[in-house]
Amino acid sequence: MTLREVYQLGKKQAQSGEIGAYCTDFDVLCLFEHCFGRDRQALIVHGAERASRPQMETFFSLLKKKAAGEPLQYLLGSWGFMDMELAVGPGVLIPREDTIPLVLETVQRLKNFSAPVILDLCAGTGAVGLGVARELPDAKVICVELSPLALPYLERNLSRYGEGRVRAVKGDVLNGPDGLSLPLVDAVVSNPPYICTGELPGLQKEVRQEPRLALDGGPDGLSFYRAITNNWLGLLKPGGVAAVEIGNGQENAVADLLKTAGVSQITFSQDITGAIRVVIGNKNVCL
Repeated sequence: MTLREVYQLGKKQAQSGEIGAYCTDFDVLCLFEHCFGRDRQALIVHGAERASRPQMETFFSLLKKKAAGEPLQYLLGSWGFMDMELAVGPGVLIPREDTIPLVLETVQRLKNFSAPVILDLCAGTGAVGLGVARELPDAKVICVELSPLALPYLERNLSRYGEGRVRAVKGDVLNGPDGLSLPLVDAVVSNPPYICTGELPGLQKEVRQEPRLALDGGPDGLSFYRAITNNWLGLLKPGGVAAVEIGNGQENAVADLLKTAGVSQITFSQDITGAIRVVIGNKNVCL
């Protein structure tokens, strides 16, 4: 078969639903590029070339997995976030563009800080910590992550993009920083689990493939925000920045938790859909 015939057959299988219900034309194109190294433009020029059998077998195998509900990002092995291509796979939360406002708002608040030290809690792939570090060339970032499945992806991404300024620490955010020998910091930032436990079964099938540890925010979705405000903001210097990503409708509850922990100048920021996605403030200089 030619490259064009392989691509068209993949689209036909996806559109007909004969291999499953969770595969779109976009998925087909991404997997085709991944397997054959040809994007849509190259396919126009080189579509008459013969496809190798190993590449064909890999392509159709991945299509079936995607159609069965496996996340596209896991099948590709990496996913773009800002200007980075982050390693991802089973066991780590997939970086999403919803999180970019968290990075940008944190950077904005830290722009007048000299050589800030930033603590990224529930770091996952390191998307937030790395994003902030790349926008602030004199910053140092400590990424705290518990999952033994997520840590290898985090370390791989830090090795590629961290420039020696971002390091990983294994720690449980719910249990606090005791025993981790962490310094005082200029910012605490986090995209923690924030989905209510009872809502997890109703998530899209692909999202349910992501680690429960990175999704489950407790009965009311606020367990990690309580842990952050009660146990981690003690490491935040006066005037330092506290910034978190939130779920839909959580802004007031999270803002109240931050206020109780001595954070003021609190503002909300939206994602590209217009939903409030970030709560950010500064720790009071005098309590």
